[in-house]
Amino acid sequence: MPAGAHEYRLLCNEASSLCTDFARRWNLDIDNLKARIPGLSKLESLSTPRAAMNYAKLACFGVVAIPLVCFLMGTVAGLVSLGFHLVGGR
Repeated sequence: MPAGAHEYRLLCNEASSLCTDFARRWNLDIDNLKARIPGLSKLESLSTPRAAMNYAKLACFGVVAIPLVCFLMGTVAGLVSLGFHLVGGR
């Protein structure tokens, strides 16, 4: 099943309510109880859908960044060449 499936959400809600009832009954700290049961954090992570990566932002960044980096590299190469010729290179 994919992350964020309805079954995972139902299981997470049921586990959370059982832990809350248990902690209330035995006067325990709910956060401490959840920290001692590692499966609860895994279940909670599976109950929330994963955020999809925004490829549009990455593409826009690439369209702007690649020509800018090429321009700056050319500028630096030109300045190095100019400095070489000014110092006495051939």
